[in-house]
Formats: sequence, structure tokens, C-alpha cells
Amino acid sequence: MLLLVDVQRNMLEPPTPVPDAEIVSAALATLLDRARAADLRERGERALGRRSGDRGAGRRHVPGVTF
Repeated sequence: MLLLVDVQRNMLEPPTPVPDAEIVSAALATLLDRARAADLRERGERALGRRSGDRGAGRRHVPGVTF
């Protein structure tokens, strides 16, 4: 999935932010955090020789790492 979001900083910060700028900022931060976490998870699965979606296939135990 590809999601393009076009938001400029001046839309969310003073002197004239859009209505509900704080809510929009929080939602965007959450979205970006989730995307980064998914990317890290995907990279970890590839490093372990797994394909995304293969729940447990080829899983190796790596101490201190959770995927």
C-alpha cells in the first residue's frame, strides 16, 4: 500500500494552523511510527530468511529480538 500525504509545517504550526492541527499532527505521527515499525519488521523478516506474511516459516530464535 502506498499512501501519499502532503502536509506542510506551516499548516500545523503557528501563526495560523489549520483547525484541529494538534489532532492532525498526532494522527500523522502515529501513522509514520506505524510505517517505520512495519519497515523494520519487514527488514528483520528478510534478515531471517522469511517472507512477509509467513508466520513462523523459517523462523530462527534470535535472543532479544522479537518480530
